[in-house]
Amino acid sequence: MSDLREIVEAEARRTNGVIQRRDALAAGMTVAQVDRRVRRGQWRKGCGPATYLLAEMAEDPFARLASAVVGLDAVGWGASALAVWGLGQYPTMPIVALPVQLRRPGGAEIRSVAALGALPITSYSGIAMASLELAVASMASERSDRGTHDLVDRVIREQRTTWERLAEVFDLYRRRGRPGSGTITRLLEERSGEGSVPLSIWSRDVKKLLADAGFNAPEMEWRVGDEAGRLVAQVDLAYPAAKYAIELDSVAFHLNRQAFVEDRRRDAALARVGWLSRRFTWDQFRDELDLVLATIRADLAAR
Repeated sequence: MSDLREIVEAEARRTNGVIQRRDALAAGMTVAQVDRRVRRGQWRKGCGPATYLLAEMAEDPFARLASAVVGLDAVGWGASALAVWGLGQYPTMPIVALPVQLRRPGGAEIRSVAALGALPITSYSGIAMASLELAVASMASERSDRGTHDLVDRVIREQRTTWERLAEVFDLYRRRGRPGSGTITRLLEERSGEGSVPLSIWSRDVKKLLADAGFNAPEMEWRVGDEAGRLVAQVDLAYPAAKYAIELDSVAFHLNRQAFVEDRRRDAALARVGWLSRRFTWDQFRDELDLVLATIRADLAAR
């Protein structure tokens, strides 16, 4: 018995601590032996029928997710998949996807996803997992448009993937009207033609404010060069035809002496190549929006 148990548990340690009852029996353990391990708490109930976790792994959120994926023959999904890819915290209960909804999920949240096999599923530590791009798409039903934009900006900014790959997966995901398809459709439309993602988390908010106020949408992260093609500065928002830059100053990064001096140096460098740079804080956009818009409108009219 000891040898069989050790063999089964050694294999479980190689597979994220997950043990399926059928595998233990197939290895030669008896029903009584399996039940004894469970009764003594050496094998804890996993997140799937007749699926267990080694006691030492029971508090590991990835192990619990693995037990749900293996026990339910499912796919890691949503916030759980994002956590696997290092983009958030594991939810309290593992989230997995299946082609059909189960009445008794067995300790996991189930997402019913039609034609699941047609979506980009990958393997992570031996278990089926939504690809990074699909994990982002699956969150569109649980986040606002802004939250989805922020998540997309982050994975591109961190070079986890490309916009082209995301757009391809997004389009595939929305074709059957899956939850979040409306958010994804709007996101694809709004980002069409964008050349870069913003470094400031609220550049996109300001861009939308300007568009809602009747301005043409500015370019984000515009690279200003001199006549020799050398980079002068990369500005938050820009109207290149007018040589007009909008810089967004935050308390965290701009209200200290070194940043103050550097910002003025950048403004002077931009002025030397014919650009006007205006600096605003988020508080100004929030509390003095009419004044800010009037300033920008007057600047653009003068240029």
